[in-house]
Amino acid sequence: MRGVPGSVSGRVSGRVSWGVLAVVLGASGVQAQLCERGATAIPTATQTARMAAPVASRDLYCLTLVAAAGQSPSVAGWVDLTRVPGPFTVAVTGDGRMVYAPVVRIRGLRALTHSGVYVAWAAPQTMYPVVKLGVVSDGTTPLRQFSIDPFIILITAERDAKVTEPSSHLVLRGGSPSTRLVPPDMLQFAAGAIRDTSAASADAT
Repeated sequence: MRGVPGSVSGRVSGRVSWGVLAVVLGASGVQAQLCERGATAIPTATQTARMAAPVASRDLYCLTLVAAAGQSPSVAGWVDLTRVPGPFTVAVTGDGRMVYAPVVRIRGLRALTHSGVYVAWAAPQTMYPVVKLGVVSDGTTPLRQFSIDPFIILITAERDAKVTEPSSHLVLRGGSPSTRLVPPDMLQFAAGAIRDTSAASADAT
């Protein structure tokens, strides 16, 4: 009889474990829906129901892209920070960095002339190294996986799809949720700390 409670406990524990696993494995489906909330100004009935559901904070999995200066106000974008499916809860590299499988959603891009294309890039806040994620267009585009964190996403206009570095023609940009932990002037402070001040010292004397 002593084995009965244990077996019941085991079955309950097993059910709980499988229930948790189902929620975790279903998280990618939830994440894929998160950016859809920002796709329309007026939420649909389905989107309203999703908003009422107890899900993870939207801004942890949906990265909003901001239009660069001089771009049309109609240009907008979002990046679903989906995860790589696998046997474990979170996909990471050998040194423990999370692997993202981003999906970008863009609207309002103007047509480019000749062979011009729009390209997505990912980079750390120091902007090196820069990872080319792929060519994008209006609509939904799955991008190359990457394992940078914190990171910045850039959408640039390029002369063709063969470019290996982003140009200065910035269209959209956005920072990962983890960039919010860093003061906005941190990069400027770091750059100033290593700036050559010898010339200024010479002028002062």
